[in-house]
Parts: sequence; C-alpha cells; structure tokens
Amino acid sequence: MLDQLATYSGKKIALADVLAMLGTVESELLFESVDIAAANDSRGALLFVNRLAEQGKDFGQFAQELIGHLRNIFLLQQLDDYPPGIITAAEEDLTRLKGQARLLAPSGVVRFVELLGEALSEMKRGSDPRLQLELAFIKMTRPEVDRSTKSLLYRLDQLESRLGSGGSRPRVETAGTASKQANEIPAPAGKPQPESTEPDGDAVSNSLPAGTGVPPGVEPLSAESISPVSEKLPLAPEPEAPPLELSLDKIVRVWSVILTQVKKKKIPLYSLLQEARPIELEGKVLTLGFPAGAAFHKGQVEKPNYMEVILGVLKEMTGAVLSVKCVVAEGDDARAVAAPAREERDGPSADELIEMFKAELDAEEIP
Repeated sequence: MLDQLATYSGKKIALADVLAMLGTVESELLFESVDIAAANDSRGALLFVNRLAEQGKDFGQFAQELIGHLRNIFLLQQLDDYPPGIITAAEEDLTRLKGQARLLAPSGVVRFVELLGEALSEMKRGSDPRLQLELAFIKMTRPEVDRSTKSLLYRLDQLESRLGSGGSRPRVETAGTASKQANEIPAPAGKPQPESTEPDGDAVSNSLPAGTGVPPGVEPLSAESISPVSEKLPLAPEPEAPPLELSLDKIVRVWSVILTQVKKKKIPLYSLLQEARPIELEGKVLTLGFPAGAAFHKGQVEKPNYMEVILGVLKEMTGAVLSVKCVVAEGDDARAVAAPAREERDGPSADELIEMFKAELDAEEIP
C-alpha cells in the first residue's frame, strides 16, 4: 500500500492522496454538504454535486459516507453521554460535529438520511447516480417540491417548531377584548361623548356584601339553572321538498329506461314486461296494460317477488312510492299496447326464456 501511495503521490504523501486512493471522502466535504442542507441552499447544493463530479468522486460512496456522518450527528443529538467507539469520527472532527448537531433539528437529520437511502436504492436499480444525489439535495433544501406524505409531515413539523420557538401566531380576540376595544374608540371630533349610564364595575363590586358577589336579596344563579339557548328555543321545521309531479306521459317516455333497470335486477321480469305498457296513472296507482293473449305474462308479473322489483325501480326512477295494477287491455288500450310490442320485438330471446324457466320452475341448467 505504501509503495502504491509513493508511486501515486511522489515523495510527500498527504491525507488527501490517501483518501483519494482508498476512494473515501474527505470529512471537509461531508461537513460542507450538511452546512448547505441546513441553510436550505438548493443552488449551492447543485454546485456542490457538480464539484464532486469534477473531482471524480463516486456518488454512491459519497452518499453512504454522508449517511454515516449524519448518523454521528443524530447520536450526538440524542446522547449526552455516550460510550467510546459509538461515534465513528476522528477526535478533531467532534467539535464541528457537535456544532452541526445544534444547527440541525433531529427531524431534519432523519429526513436527510431517508432521502439519501432512497437515492442509494435507486442507484442500485440502475438510475443515474448524479441525478439521484441531486434530487436528494433538492428535496432536502426545498421540501415544497416533494409531494410525498413524508415531505408534508416534515414541513408540518418545521412549522410547529417555528411556532413553538416564538414564531408569529395569529391574534385571537375574545369577546371581552373586542368589547374593551370598542369602548376605547374615541368619539368624533366636535361632538361631546355621552356619559355612560352604566355603573362603574368597581362601584358595583364595592356596594355588594363581602364574599357574595351578588346584590342583597338576589339568589345567585346555579350552573343547573343555566341552560343553552338552543335548548329553550324551538327548532324551525325543515322545509319539505315539493312533491314530484308525475304524469302518465312522463312515465311512458322513460318506460324503456325503467325496463333497462329491471333487466339489471331480473331478466325474466324484463322479458315479461316487454308485453306491458303504462296506460293509466290515477293518483299513486300506475296501471300496466297487457295485450290480449298475454294473461300468462300478467299473472307472472303480479307475483310478489316480481312486483317488489317493479316498485323498487319505479321509486328509484321517479322518486315516488307508487303501486302497480296489471290489466289485460281492451279496446283502444289493447291496440295501443299491442302496436308498440309488435314493433319492438317478436318475443323473448332464447336466453331470456331459459332464465324465465329457471326462475319459475326452480330448475338448474345442465351443460
């Protein structure tokens, strides 16, 4: 090793030559990097990384040694008395380490270590080492550019520290201070200020019996006799929503949408309702008309389990609680019901018939 150093550095071997040959980082660079981070100097941080590149430093090695340097700072912050060997630093560097321990908050040290650790992980995955080190410095010196949860918590911690150390706080005025300030407002020029008719507080207190704080003959109020104003005043009734105006024409226009919602819940019921049309709305009773020859469909739709689905969909679509009556249409109603049914479909599909039989007969389809 000495022969290599002599060849590398010549007759005089300096500490910088030994560190350069071993690939380690000078402690001066570590102290400088921490000073830059503590000052939140993002420009200085980028120039510092550029200087490392010009000197041919290994960015991964530098990040590892900087983590060790920050560890020493953190231990000095946490331990007043520490056993020998726990601080991995030279004796001549201890004074500067203690100074940086007072300069940085423990949360800032932990934050910097985490950022350098993430940078090292990205370097091992193949990311550009210089870029990762630059990002770690930028996130440390300018936390606002990092949108991660850890960064937000770190910024909140910084804010709390500033407030706790005597930073500016918002001024909160109580009712008493506001009233006092209002009484201290001077009267307009040229107008005499009226004399207050309220008795002076000291005069009132002096006129009361000692130790009571209330006038003679007046029973003091107890905490039980004082109730919030909200308990005595009746609450105003909430305005009722205006009833939804329904008409047969509106239901007919959205009938296809209603059938689509029914199909999502019960395919057999959807097939049966293909033959039906709304023909009358009287109050809250909706009449569904089935064409002649569709008595079977009518009887199936009137089953309680199917009727429950229809009423639920109607409530979802109209917002009103309706009842449904099924009839076999006659006369003009029969023609009005039959014509759309013939135009829209010829009958249930094979899949719908299978589903209908399975529902009605409690059967299972055998592959």
